[in-house]
This record gives sequence, structure tokens and C-alpha cells, in this order.
Amino acid sequence: MNKRKDIFSPFNMKKEPQPFHFQNPWLMVREWYSTDLGQALLVKEKESLAQLLDQIFGYNLLQLGCIDISSNSKSFASDSRTSYQFILESVANTNQANACTQLLSNFEQLPIQTHSIDAVILPHTLEFEQNPHQILREVERILVAEGKAIFLGFNPFS
Repeated sequence: MNKRKDIFSPFNMKKEPQPFHFQNPWLMVREWYSTDLGQALLVKEKESLAQLLDQIFGYNLLQLGCIDISSNSKSFASDSRTSYQFILESVANTNQANACTQLLSNFEQLPIQTHSIDAVILPHTLEFEQNPHQILREVERILVAEGKAIFLGFNPFS
């Protein structure tokens, strides 16, 4: 009886929830995308993204992060009407770089000229990075005046 009272004491109820940190979230996401449910979501995401990319014109498109580990499928950027598409992977995830990765960098300090990118795709990038606000600032810095940013993400409250 005393143990039950201790568990539900007001002291224990006031504890702040601690964030749960994964050891390697990008690897976990890539593994999940290789499941049947993950592949079904990937197909739907690519279909939705293809409609958006059809409306984007310009020279350079940058994708930050690559969740698709299958070497035989198209990347998110492949349906773009831009002249050049680049896939940049985080240096923190170097050991998980895959066939679609073209460049390695720190997402918080992109080695890209200011106002030089017409569109940026962030496929579930902000959910797994330590400083998502700095990444957004960098995306804003590299985009041209009428540039587009496309975010794919999970609702953390569902």
C-alpha cells in the first residue's frame, strides 16, 4: 500500500517530462522506411511531392537528407523541373550515407552561396536534428527571393 502511495504522490506528478533521445534516429527512420508500411508512405510522399515539384522552376534544387535507402528507386528531387538537383547529407550521419548522397556537410552551416538555390526539400530533416531553427535560418539564407522550401514531416502530437 505504501509503495502505491509513493508512486502517485504529488511530488512524482510534478516531474517535468524528459525528452527521449534516440542513439541514431536517421538510421532508425531509414530502417522503418524499408518496411512495407514505410514503403507505402514513401510512395505517397513521392506522389504528393511530384505535384509540388511540377510547379517549381529554376536552376538549383537542394535536398537536405536522404531517407530512401533503396538504390533502385528515384529520389524526391528526381521529378523536379530544375536544371540541377543536389542531395546533401549531414556530416553527423556520414556512416549512414547511401547511394543517393552527393554532398556531405553540417546542416547548421551549409557551404552554399547566399541566395543561390531555387528550391529546398527537407524530407523529415527537422525532426531528427539537434538545432532545427538554425537549419531553417540556413535554408532561408540560401534560397533566392522567390525560392520554395518543401517540408515533409511527421506530426509529433499524433
